[in-house]
Amino acid sequence: MKKNFFVLFFLFTIKLFSQIDALHYNIYIDSIDFDDQLIFCKTTITLDVGINEISEISFDLLSLEIDSVKCENTLCLYNYNDSTLNISGLFVDTVDITIFYHGHPTLDIGGWGGFYFSGDYAFNMGIGIDNIPHNMGRSWFPCIDNFTDKATYDYYITTEISKKAVCGGILIDSTFINLSTIQWHWHNPHPIPAYLASVSVGPYVVWKDTVQGINNIVPIEIYVPNSSLAKVPGSFQNLKSIFHIFEKYYGPYKWSRIGFVGVPFSGGAMEHAMNIAYPIACINGNLAYESLYAHELSHHWFGNLATCESAEEMWINEGWARFSEILYKEKLYGKEEANLLIKNLLSDVLKKAHKVDGGFYPLCDIPQNITYGTTVYDKGALIVNTLRNYLGDSLFFGATKYFLEQFAWSNASCIDIQESFEQYTNIVLNDFFQNYLYHSGTPHYRIDSFNVSHNNEINFIQLYTSQHRYGGDYLTEHDSIEVWLWGANKEMDSLKINTGLQNYFIGFHHAIAPIDVWIDPKQKTADAIINGYAFLKSISNHSIPNTNVIITPTYLEDSLLVFVEHHFIGPHQILKNHPIHRISPNHYWTIHLPYLDNNKVNLKISYNRSYPINIDPSDFYLLPTAASVDSLVLVYRKNSTEPWQIVNFTKTGNQVAGYLTTVNAKAGDYAFAISEPGQSNINDFDNTNYLQIYPNPTNDEFKIIVPTSGFIQIYSMIGDLIFEELIETEITYKILDKGTFLVRFIPCNNTKTFQKLLFVY
Repeated sequence: MKKNFFVLFFLFTIKLFSQIDALHYNIYIDSIDFDDQLIFCKTTITLDVGINEISEISFDLLSLEIDSVKCENTLCLYNYNDSTLNISGLFVDTVDITIFYHGHPTLDIGGWGGFYFSGDYAFNMGIGIDNIPHNMGRSWFPCIDNFTDKATYDYYITTEISKKAVCGGILIDSTFINLSTIQWHWHNPHPIPAYLASVSVGPYVVWKDTVQGINNIVPIEIYVPNSSLAKVPGSFQNLKSIFHIFEKYYGPYKWSRIGFVGVPFSGGAMEHAMNIAYPIACINGNLAYESLYAHELSHHWFGNLATCESAEEMWINEGWARFSEILYKEKLYGKEEANLLIKNLLSDVLKKAHKVDGGFYPLCDIPQNITYGTTVYDKGALIVNTLRNYLGDSLFFGATKYFLEQFAWSNASCIDIQESFEQYTNIVLNDFFQNYLYHSGTPHYRIDSFNVSHNNEINFIQLYTSQHRYGGDYLTEHDSIEVWLWGANKEMDSLKINTGLQNYFIGFHHAIAPIDVWIDPKQKTADAIINGYAFLKSISNHSIPNTNVIITPTYLEDSLLVFVEHHFIGPHQILKNHPIHRISPNHYWTIHLPYLDNNKVNLKISYNRSYPINIDPSDFYLLPTAASVDSLVLVYRKNSTEPWQIVNFTKTGNQVAGYLTTVNAKAGDYAFAISEPGQSNINDFDNTNYLQIYPNPTNDEFKIIVPTSGFIQIYSMIGDLIFEELIETEITYKILDKGTFLVRFIPCNNTKTFQKLLFVY
């Protein structure tokens, strides 16, 4: 599923199921009243209830009216509360239960999933983004509505003669009931969870084609209104190419057909098995929405074939589908197009995910109110891409095919993926999964310094790296990341290095004696840095995307290479020269200019102290009042072993946003700072009761109490933001690591910011 918007809300239902397993559904919609938006239906469910006799069977069904229930053709007792249908009797082995029902089907709370009536169309969307649980098969037929119960389907849908019914599977036949109605029979032989079952009724015509798959010829059917038929070839011109890409890297397409059905829906698309609900407006004759249908098609490997075991592990469905957008763009349009998407996703994750999702969360334990949030989709895709680069393409795609075969028509958890990939690659992946999937936040790696020595014309390179974490406190003991070595004659070589722990040393021999070393310039690892590089060939402004940096050469002898890193953690603040009072706590930049020589460049960096509601990094944390902008300065250090110092700069802009510009910039680190105590309105230590923390010291758990709403931030002593949340008056939190931490409170009323030290022993 790919959505365009959502509003978070909650609906809690409680379901009690025994050991029953739905094997097959026969769904009959005998009549659809478009005027009053009613459906009249019956559903027969074949169940395996096991060898132990049970006295009650429960189904999900949402706010429809039950007419009667038959157990093996005999009327039976039932109880229904508008969400759960409980049927009484004595059941054992395999049983058939038929439910007769009618009514006005409902939508989910936010209006995304459920059963829609829209003009001449009636259709379902199988996921309710705002409902908990999310599954919305229950909006139009009684079912065991979760991610793990999978069954096959037959659909018998009766429509007026001017309309067609389109369902997931193969059209078996269409039978005239009378002169004005027709019944459409569709068969799906593949086991799917109920949320992937589908129906769409409307004035459809069909565009047909076939594609040669690995195992067989696969029919393609795209149902649209007649007004959209001529636009189908243009919008879907690369469908076969994308299909071949997915088959090549994921394995054979196992479904009976490739199916899309146009629906009058603007919120996104839904990956119903073999019957993707796709917005009619997106079938416009061009490629503007190509990534949308590629995303949905990829679900026929991730989500529909191998399904997440729980909503908390939705990245298995949606993160892999978003990664599939990266994959098809790379193979269809080239690596630069894919890299652009990766950088944009990383920018969204680092700047927005914790804001729109309400915090930092591990991918394998996502709260259900953000199952379909930025963390799951975008960070999930980036972690898949990181795993790809960690293993290399041969092992990664081999393991992917192995996993999809192992869990075809079944469910998988994060542990299942880890163990499956370990079985195929014979590589222990616990460090990787702990670092990227089982803990919140994002790792941050940097090369603090390097040294080159020579012995008998052999170069020995020593790299000193450090590790921090953005949005968490976990530090891995092992990771692998790419570095580029640049030599004096502009020669370059790339290699992978191992890194880990808070501070790490790597030594190795190499033919190049580097004058500069770049870490992860292609963003192959999803770490807490957004970077970009360029060859500057003209005296003009060069914006480095997503970094807030503009480089302007003022004199060029030759083309100039520049590499910019925007770090999403605060820099080490212990080493600073007077009169620097405070340095930005949440971001800084590293500028690489390995061949500056006689060339000259100006460096312009934007500041923005807007209140950080939906995006970071905001300079509000450094500049909580407009007056504090008057004391804003630009500071510099050559590397992390040297103290920060103020550099000459000019300021343009206003009290909210603008630029700091320094001329004749040098390679090194740059950050924003406050030059005089008190100008930032941040108290060094709050000796009042405005910010209360207890117990303090603590052995892990503590409570924070404040008198008004605002942001709570917790930093490690090396500047890593490990927690951030908007609270009303209090919050309870737990830190497992021992040490000293800085707790900062930023009131929503923009008054002074308060902070205290927290001691965890």
